[in-house]
Amino acid sequence: MATLPEIPELPVEQVSRSSFAPFGDLIEADEATAFDTINAGTTRRFTDLTRIRLSGDNAQASVHIYRAAAVHEPVELRQLERHPHGSQLFMPLQGQAFIAVVADGDAVPDAGTLRAFLVSAGRGINLGPGVWHHPLLSLADSDFLVVERADPAHNLEEHALPAPLRLALPPGIPS
Repeated sequence: MATLPEIPELPVEQVSRSSFAPFGDLIEADEATAFDTINAGTTRRFTDLTRIRLSGDNAQASVHIYRAAAVHEPVELRQLERHPHGSQLFMPLQGQAFIAVVADGDAVPDAGTLRAFLVSAGRGINLGPGVWHHPLLSLADSDFLVVERADPAHNLEEHALPAPLRLALPPGIPS
């Protein structure tokens, strides 16, 4: 009986502001984040968590809700995409965790720089313009607020990976 080829694994690491900085911004409202009190003291506003970055003619931001289905093991990565003319923000609306897979690269992603981050509950990310990333990998059926450039037809590039890669989920991650 023939054996199937072994698929290499990409470890998933805990995200932090510094580890994610080369790819964009980690978004979180915590006591270390600047905030002020508004609405007669009933609301804390966490300010300047990230900036939406857009370029090109008629650059406008668009706000979406993505309804994501949960991924289940084994999670195989087969392609990456990027948005060269604008950042792309993902904020879970039910506070769930998700995985962000990113890579450096110019015209094509550099597979040697692939990284996978566990974005824990209550946090979001804003991918920088042109950052190669895998499509959304939610750990639960859930909704995400997404802010990105309004014309995806002119702001989306896709690239198939030369070979599949499997995520090595840490213990305790739902699958």
